[in-house]
Amino acid sequence: MKLVAIYKVETGEITALCALPPDPTAPSPGLQLRPGESRSELDIPDELMPREDDSQLQSRMEAIIKSYRIETHAAKMVKYT
Repeated sequence: MKLVAIYKVETGEITALCALPPDPTAPSPGLQLRPGESRSELDIPDELMPREDDSQLQSRMEAIIKSYRIETHAAKMVKYT
């Protein structure tokens, strides 16, 4: 699954996640960036975002926000240690 992550450039803290539609020709969500924020598109592993139960999508994204940050020099998601 592809997500757009909005994060603080200085710390990598994720402030928002938005699921991208599966159709690559669909428009990207229009997310507003605040000063000091950036955005990256991420491929999320199936073990973090299983597709069989979309009813849990919001709670899974909230768990990712709490548990991960963006490694800003590589624009990839890493688990908090």
